[in-house]
Amino acid sequence: MRGIDGWETGILQAEAEAEWVNADGRRYRLFREEDQIVKDLSADLNAKLARQLRDVTREVNSATLHLSVRARERRFVWLAPSTSEVSAQDIAASEPLAVRGRVAATIDPSSAAMGRPLDSGYWDLLLRAHLSGETNQRPVKSALPASITISHGRLHLIYPNDGGAATLVVDGAAEAVRRLIPARTAIIDGKVDIDFQGSHDGEGQVSTMVMTHSIPWGQREVPATLTVSGGRASLRFECPRETLVQARVGDRAPGHPPWLRFT
Repeated sequence: MRGIDGWETGILQAEAEAEWVNADGRRYRLFREEDQIVKDLSADLNAKLARQLRDVTREVNSATLHLSVRARERRFVWLAPSTSEVSAQDIAASEPLAVRGRVAATIDPSSAAMGRPLDSGYWDLLLRAHLSGETNQRPVKSALPASITISHGRLHLIYPNDGGAATLVVDGAAEAVRRLIPARTAIIDGKVDIDFQGSHDGEGQVSTMVMTHSIPWGQREVPATLTVSGGRASLRFECPRETLVQARVGDRAPGHPPWLRFT
């Protein structure tokens, strides 16, 4: 499965690949006989049943793949505009055919709910595979590091969760602060400037909050601004250098500490 390709002008580009297998993880026993795809049953049944009764060519040719997004809390699902192709591939003369497919989809948070914007919050990306009356769903995996887009004044985040599955956060500025990886930090004239790693999409800025730990106030949230410009993302907030100790920035990125310390 290829997973997430990234943001383009506020629209998430995704591709996935799939292969149909049974509950044991093995390929279905399908073989090619002349121009037909047929089920291989027992030797006795194969001999007794006419080929057309074992013919599943139409079912395989009608198989489809779609990508969808599912609201994590309310659980409703929206299908994304998708194009897919599925085929039965010959592996070896004595081995079953491999039924494999590929799907490409676009997910536009501004219109993905049947022309309406997606609600704010967490959305899981799912691959829906349909073959011969049976539909299965699996999470879409992603190896793409966390990245954001600012489009139509809204910030959206895509990142792989702890299990590697793609998670979309609509209006995700607060989560982005904790998922993006700091690359450079500077404190100048009482303002903290943090540049993040990676390539990001869109142009603009949104307001958010950052948890800080300072002296003498201890932990408190302070207003901050997330900006995307020229493919780069940055964070800025005010806090005097002599009092700031650390901030919760990048703490949910894999392998990163719970606090970004300032020395």
